[in-house]
Amino acid sequence: TARDLTPGKDVKAQNIFTNYRYPDQILVGTNQRNPKVFDMYRCYYKTGELVLDTINPGDVIGWKVEDVSFEVRAATVRNSVDSSTTVRVRSRAGSIDIDSDDNNEEGDGKDTEWRDVFHYPYGEEGGLINFCPDDGKTGYITSSLGRETTALLKVDMMTGETIEEIYCNEKANVGGITLQRDTKELRAVTYNYARTERVFYDDELEKDYEFLKSTAPDSEMEIGVASRSLDEMKWVD
Repeated sequence: TARDLTPGKDVKAQNIFTNYRYPDQILVGTNQRNPKVFDMYRCYYKTGELVLDTINPGDVIGWKVEDVSFEVRAATVRNSVDSSTTVRVRSRAGSIDIDSDDNNEEGDGKDTEWRDVFHYPYGEEGGLINFCPDDGKTGYITSSLGRETTALLKVDMMTGETIEEIYCNEKANVGGITLQRDTKELRAVTYNYARTERVFYDDELEKDYEFLKSTAPDSEMEIGVASRSLDEMKWVD
């Protein structure tokens, strides 16, 4: 029997995150508190309990979650004045004071404060891809700043400084990025210049894709993977 996990009249849901380490929980954005913005809620789907997790101050259009802690640690913000984009980051998630009139977020000092770390003026492209498994101190972003196409960069999440330029293609933007689930080591990068191409950093993954190509009815067909099981023994392409 289907059950509505985000009940309420005209309530919409978006930004859904799951995590195999937290099998009973889902992080989901809904507009039930304010129809104009999407806050993040932690849903305990077996019981249906929905707990306000992170408040949208009004300008956030997307969220990112750190995997190990399963906390909302980053927010993408659109500036209504100049259409620029900013990525805000925090080191720890705060708690919500549910007894206050405005449900203020509380925390333990600077760790829970949001910081504007990455900024993309109008016309530039980029954003946060994922945190690295070092408690979110570093991460992967894409950025077109200072170049014609987006590059994949490893960055310091406190300062925004680039630690390493990992991949850039002069002909096309960085597309899909495949990371190892736990270590977040880069396994593959895609780009699309006339057709989808992959650059592999993992020999085993490359062999898997070569096998998929060998089973296709046409050797020129583009191969795409929709999902994989946790043990990667079952693929849906």
